[in-house]
Amino acid sequence: MNIMKSTVIFAAGALVGAAAVLLLTTPAGKQLREQIKDMVTEETPSESNEPTKEE
Repeated sequence: MNIMKSTVIFAAGALVGAAAVLLLTTPAGKQLREQIKDMVTEETPSESNEPTKEE
């Protein structure tokens, strides 16, 4: 019974560790570069190419 309990505890720890890795790791380099590029190239209302009304 002691071996069974140890095996269950080990398996639970492995599952918790795998979940932590998935939640805490950074994205891959290519994906991270694309995210940064998207953030930099997002248009803000003041940068839009639409003509503004001047009175």
